[in-house]
Amino acid sequence: MPNTIEVRNVSKTFRSVKRKLWFQKLPPDEKADPNVRLSSEKKLFWKSRLKETQALRDINLKIKEGEIRGLLGPNGAGKTTLAKIISTLVLPDTGKVVVNGYNVATETVRARFSIGLVTGGERSLYWKLTPLQNLRFFGNLYGMSRSESTRRALDLLSIFGLDSKKNDLVQNLSTGQKMRVAFARGLMHDPEVLVLDEYNRGLDPNVSRQLRDYIKQVLQKENGKTVLLMTHDMNVAEDLCNRITLINNGKIITEGTPNELMRNVGNSQVIEIETSDPLSPELVEVLKTYGEVEVTNGGGVSRTRMVVDNHSEITYEVLTKLNSSGTPVDNLTFKRANLEDVFVHYTGRRLGDD
Repeated sequence: MPNTIEVRNVSKTFRSVKRKLWFQKLPPDEKADPNVRLSSEKKLFWKSRLKETQALRDINLKIKEGEIRGLLGPNGAGKTTLAKIISTLVLPDTGKVVVNGYNVATETVRARFSIGLVTGGERSLYWKLTPLQNLRFFGNLYGMSRSESTRRALDLLSIFGLDSKKNDLVQNLSTGQKMRVAFARGLMHDPEVLVLDEYNRGLDPNVSRQLRDYIKQVLQKENGKTVLLMTHDMNVAEDLCNRITLINNGKIITEGTPNELMRNVGNSQVIEIETSDPLSPELVEVLKTYGEVEVTNGGGVSRTRMVVDNHSEITYEVLTKLNSSGTPVDNLTFKRANLEDVFVHYTGRRLGDD
């Protein structure tokens, strides 16, 4: 099966100039200078410095035809930058990206016609137009005739349950309805590749589930689309993705199927302990000898979350330590480790961290 998306040694650094106003006291011989601004005691000037942010660092990624690939990482990890490079919106500083056989830097138009981009921001549509007008407009940009774009737009609005809203202004739609229109916009030209960057932001659980089923059953299984998915929703990633790539600080950490990644965190067991009193720092250090530990305090409850290899044996030992310390346990639960636990295992960060 050929690769639909291939990213080779891609790096990207953003540069910006930060300017700040500074005041400087004047020496006595300059106080009488009529060109001095503000007062006879101070002058005003701008101080500038160059700020560099390395968003991507030597990224290599291959996504096969018909695959749903998840790209998971915290805020600022480089997910959106990579999505923009693949979608031809940003050029990489170094490296090469090929989408559906087209180099995004030298064959931009052909690559763009094979890509559908759906972003989580609400500004990907024209708010003063209706959903039908928006979709027809974007269809025309892809060379579709008026009748063809109208027919395609009506079909998509029906699929996404927006028939009754097709003639309402986008600005009057709910956040979830706007996202569904944005999703339909990404499908107007029937692209071979779909890039979804937080596509389910603002969707209620029922609509999110319906859209998830549409991606898996229709786009992937029936139409053979290739999907690159950026999300913070672990349920979506685990349910949809054939393979998952973890990215942090602009670097790819690891990749594999959801089950492969979760097997890498021992037996994938999580112990969650709730106590009324916060655990002492000494007790937390003892618990860390059994596995990864995260403690949060708030609302009169202290929550300790442990990722361990063998929960049945370790639980008894942990409870013994808690009892010896005089810390009563209010609640104790066991869960299977999820993809966020995998990410914490590899990076020490949670997906929602900045």
